[in-house]
Amino acid sequence: MSTETQRSRSLLIVCGLAVMFVACDRAATSRPESDSPHEAHLRKAKAKPQPTPRASAVKTAKAKPPAAYVVSSTRRAPAKPKAPPEPVAAKTSTETTVASTADFARLLKDGRAANKAKDYEEAIDNLEQALEAKPRHIGVRIDLARAYVGLKQADKARPHAKMAVDIVPTSSYAWNTLGRVELLDRQFAAAATAFKRATKQNPKNLYAWNNLGLALMRARKLVDAVVAFKVATTLAGTTDYMWNNLGTAYERLRDAEHARGAYEQAAAMGSFSAKASLRRMKRKAQKAKAAAAKKANTAASASVRDETKS
Repeated sequence: MSTETQRSRSLLIVCGLAVMFVACDRAATSRPESDSPHEAHLRKAKAKPQPTPRASAVKTAKAKPPAAYVVSSTRRAPAKPKAPPEPVAAKTSTETTVASTADFARLLKDGRAANKAKDYEEAIDNLEQALEAKPRHIGVRIDLARAYVGLKQADKARPHAKMAVDIVPTSSYAWNTLGRVELLDRQFAAAATAFKRATKQNPKNLYAWNNLGLALMRARKLVDAVVAFKVATTLAGTTDYMWNNLGTAYERLRDAEHARGAYEQAAAMGSFSAKASLRRMKRKAQKAKAAAAKKANTAASASVRDETKS
């Protein structure tokens, strides 16, 4: 190969290398020096426009629980404390009063019904509970005394009867109840005093008049007893046993005629005691008549014998 041919080849190689270097230099100046593949990827991601968060996403972010209650994969979150129980509203004084009033009315009603049915133990049970609510209720005191009188327990009845009189000194019913307690205890003078106070407070209290007659009759004051029984039998609402009591007082006074009239009135009203008393008086009258006839016959026979002797 000639010398000129070698020189041409060398020139071509040099020119090619020069063009290659120029191209590489231009590529280097068009991007940053530390443009690694990872950094290029991050640059592209930042260059993208970020979407605007929707309202639902914002709400969801706000509704997230506090960090203390988020369960992580490495540590268990503390348990959420339980809410304290709702406090129970205390009853007002008005509500308590209404409830206690309703209970009191029920207990008093049941106690009086038991008294009327002569179930005195049941009556006392209800009335003692009512008394705890209203210790100075005169009705409870009187009904308790009546229940104990029904059980023949004068010592337990007396405190209630006396308290009733202290609460309402003008109560004819309270004085009549106290008289019944004293009459049960055979304190006839004290009973008569209480019944007189009852009739003074209410002159139309026929039960007090009748009880006064009983106290006087047992104290052997028969004339005064007749007066009291006569008042009782003239008042409205008089009963058969009041007429029967009047008949008994007359009979003890040996006033058979008035006694029979009172018994007949009581028997007409349905008194079995009066009917029994009428039968007894009839038998007694027949015996008296037979005895009188026998006595007359004896006297006549004696007179005949005396005439024969003469």
